[in-house]
Amino acid sequence: ELRSQLKTATGSKRISLREELLRVVAQKARLQAELKVQAVKDEIAQAKENLQADITSTHQAMYAMAKELSESEVADLLSPYTMENLWDSQAEAKNLAEADAYQNRLMAFADKLDAAADNLIAADQEGAALFSAGSQ
Repeated sequence: ELRSQLKTATGSKRISLREELLRVVAQKARLQAELKVQAVKDEIAQAKENLQADITSTHQAMYAMAKELSESEVADLLSPYTMENLWDSQAEAKNLAEADAYQNRLMAFADKLDAAADNLIAADQEGAALFSAGSQ
């Protein structure tokens, strides 16, 4: 809607619409950053929870099936199947850091759009002041 209004607007209305469009895009960029980063974090957390649940159910199933083995023998068989051995904490940390960096880049982009909107208004006000001073 703003774009269609911008096509036909003139003068100060056009500048006002440009400023509004910049601010809307900046706000959308911030929102997208937050949503995408939260989605990544949620997905990582869900994968981690699922892995932990699989490990737990595997342990329980092994203990239930291993009637011929002692509890310590089953424990020895299952010892490699731990969260520490199966979950890559470094990859998790790297992915979370990349998501945060992405969010920071989008926030910086949004800040630049807001600054551009501020500069647009300041330039318009300065131009209006010069025009007023020149016409007197």
